[in-house]
Amino acid sequence: RAPARDPAVVRALEEASSRIASGRPEDQLAAAETLRGILASDRLPEEIEQDARFGLARAELFTGRRWAAIWQFTWLVHEHPDHAGALSALGLLAYEDGRWEDVLAPLASLARQRALTRDELVAFADASRRRNRFELADSLFTVQLEHEPQDAMSYRARGTLRRRVGDLAGAISDFERAVEFAPRDLFSWVGLADAQSAAGETAARRVTLDYLAAGEFDPAAPADSARADVLRARAALDAGSLDEARTLADRAVACDSTSLDALQLLVRIERARGNRDAARRAAETHRRRLAEIENASGALAVKKFVQAAIALEAADSTAALSELADAIREDPEFPYAYALFAPLARELGRSTDARAAFTRLREMSGGHVPGPIFLAAAYDLRERGVPAVAASLFDFAAGRLPGDEEPICFAAISRLEAGDVDGAVATAAPLTAARTAP
Repeated sequence: RAPARDPAVVRALEEASSRIASGRPEDQLAAAETLRGILASDRLPEEIEQDARFGLARAELFTGRRWAAIWQFTWLVHEHPDHAGALSALGLLAYEDGRWEDVLAPLASLARQRALTRDELVAFADASRRRNRFELADSLFTVQLEHEPQDAMSYRARGTLRRRVGDLAGAISDFERAVEFAPRDLFSWVGLADAQSAAGETAARRVTLDYLAAGEFDPAAPADSARADVLRARAALDAGSLDEARTLADRAVACDSTSLDALQLLVRIERARGNRDAARRAAETHRRRLAEIENASGALAVKKFVQAAIALEAADSTAALSELADAIREDPEFPYAYALFAPLARELGRSTDARAAFTRLREMSGGHVPGPIFLAAAYDLRERGVPAVAASLFDFAAGRLPGDEEPICFAAISRLEAGDVDGAVATAAPLTAARTAP
């Protein structure tokens, strides 16, 4: 039988909610303590427990304990997977932090319950693009459009995703609906012209490009303006208007100096103009930018780093250390490899190797071993699907960042993701305890 609702507890919960809504820090701190007391009670009705935990998470967030709040929201979703408020909060907080993978799951779950708000939709669209999660995103935007059939932003986002996976007809249809409902949105017009070009719809693309040249648009990001100029420059090049093409391509590079499309187009334009020196310089800039991207990826070193984490999860510390040594040989400037190597070497009794790794980390960070490097490496491992190893590295980061609740929060979350519920609760104890200082 479900426990009865205690009128005194209900009144205390209502009073705490009013204090949180007041916006006054002293009231919100008092509300947090009231809610902590309610949650410490035995056999709470489920509805009361959910409301109290959600209220406590909000109070913690509003009074500066962001990581304690994230843990409370996470635990609430663990216990009640359909809690809309917690799902929304987790997705939006992850988006603010740049934790792209953590944006997707909660907001996808939320979209199955209701239409997403504009902020939620922006977060999901951007995160799914960054993580290349096309199928998940396509299904979410389809659900969103069932809720909101005139939502231009959802059409634009789904059109972008469909263009990326080669569904040109679907992309064109979505962009056409987007510009129908938001005719001043430059990004949608650029997307439409690009999809029409890829599909060989020359006449339709010409009409769209004419509109791009003459239309008035809402303020756009530099990358959007650069894409518009690249599209118009390509059309000008195809039409033989080389000076116009060069002007537009130069403007695109000025808007977004990292645009590979604009840099590559400059090479084509200069070759068409017969200007070999300029074409060679543009080609060199394009190659240099490609090399920067490839070097930034550090593909083999990253692969070794991940293999080391998998070996650690299988309790093979010796193999893990060997993989990490290989990663460091491949990329001597790869801080995550040192961050995992150093504590592991110390644990295995290889003190000389451990000292060398810690020394290298100090050199990389200007004289001290930085907690943030361990924290970043732990996040990377968690995203790569080895949460148990990530939890240990978050623990190590917490030791290097005394008083910082972020590594404690994600050590607990990683253990929860690894199925170690008791370990997660024990790790999160500092986050659920009463505030020790204002």
